[in-house]
Amino acid sequence: MPHVKEHLGSNASIKLHKCPKEEWYKKWSKLLNRDNYEVNKNTRVCSNHFEYGQPRELAPHPKLHMKGYEITTPRRLLMRNTEVHSKPVASKSRKKLSELVDSENVSLTTNICTDSSTCNISDDIIDENEISKESLSAEIQFLKIQLAEKDHQLSSAKEKIKDLEKKNSFGIISIKHSDNLIRLHTGLASYSLFCWLLDEVSVPASNMKYYKGEDSHETTSYQENNAKKPGPKRKLSLEDELLMTLMKLRLNLNQEFMASLFNVSSSLVSSIITTWISLLALELRPLIHWPTRDQLDQYYPDCYSKYGKVTAIIDCTEVQTERPSLDSTNSALYSNYKSRHTYKVLVACTPGGTVSFVSHATGGDMSDVELVRRCGILDLFEEGDKVMADKGFNNKDDFLLGDVELIIPAFARKNIQFRESKNISNTEISNARIHVERVIGRMKDFKILQGPIPLILSDVVDNIVFVCGCLVNLSGVLVPLHTNNKSE
Repeated sequence: MPHVKEHLGSNASIKLHKCPKEEWYKKWSKLLNRDNYEVNKNTRVCSNHFEYGQPRELAPHPKLHMKGYEITTPRRLLMRNTEVHSKPVASKSRKKLSELVDSENVSLTTNICTDSSTCNISDDIIDENEISKESLSAEIQFLKIQLAEKDHQLSSAKEKIKDLEKKNSFGIISIKHSDNLIRLHTGLASYSLFCWLLDEVSVPASNMKYYKGEDSHETTSYQENNAKKPGPKRKLSLEDELLMTLMKLRLNLNQEFMASLFNVSSSLVSSIITTWISLLALELRPLIHWPTRDQLDQYYPDCYSKYGKVTAIIDCTEVQTERPSLDSTNSALYSNYKSRHTYKVLVACTPGGTVSFVSHATGGDMSDVELVRRCGILDLFEEGDKVMADKGFNNKDDFLLGDVELIIPAFARKNIQFRESKNISNTEISNARIHVERVIGRMKDFKILQGPIPLILSDVVDNIVFVCGCLVNLSGVLVPLHTNNKSE
């Protein structure tokens, strides 16, 4: 277009743009309105003719100054009221910048004011400044709209990523539709029982402090005030954290595998499991209690009726652990009976097969008799109670101190055979006592008790065994009330 350089100044920066779409060639040819000229792929139009300085979505076609610029001559400018004095400008050749520039023939023409000592700001420039302000405002508004759209797209993308992560990660939603899957992963009979367990611990779980070493046992101010747990939001829901913990007990899965399964870090898996085991041991404590005589009489199977007031059947079990590096701990944990490093625990059950006592875990080198003396179970018996055990518990004197009768199979003397009546008695005692082994077997259905328990969980071994006992008590009845053989 005529007078482009003169209008903008000799130092103005002009960019040339081609028509972006072939279907617009005719429209651009009409807008440019040059005789015998058709817009083609080589046509270039300077940026000054576009509303945004270049073709944009809101204004893709050239429309500004399509008839060129009207320039006031220096002589007429002298007649204006508003004058700007300047030094004389040397005469220069006149040039024009054509609006249309072919790639092979670019024609630049400029028309510079000459022989003038004064120049006046033209009304056209003032109008153009107003247009530039409007264009800039429109450009800003357009960019704001685009930014808002991008923000919305980003938020939508983040939500989709979260949804995909949830779909790709494992959780209670993956198995709650099947009681068989619930039983396989958690050891609980059904999803409704899982929900009951979650409901029992949800209040303390919502503000619990996650385990991070020995100092974690100290109660914080927000826990004392029953306030909401501070800090970042949980990566997993409470029900998925409970599921992870029960799966560790039930399946004893590798920590790294569980991290991959739940799409969290390995360190978080360790923290969640250790914390939840301690919480469950505290909140489920009422599930394991020493029953009264009246409570025992409410469910007393026939197989114990001939023995009178049998309060408990006891036995010890050992759980393998990793070998510790400390020599003193190494020797305390080594079991000569198992020929490996173990924890030993005393378990007592009622005649009905309910876990009624779980001792603290000790090293595998401690004898069964010594564990009975140290664990505190002797203080729970009342006068006249009877307790069944295996031959290994030959410490009748310890029980007699509390006027408690210890029922164990008779020992065979060297070269002396049992009488038939004694054999029958031993068989009956063994058949009645076997139920404590079945209880321990149920506890060891939680594979973490099949070992080896990693040393990283040594701080919570007592809680692990206790929680497994609690979960066994949530299962069905073990010993039937009546048997076909009444002689039992």
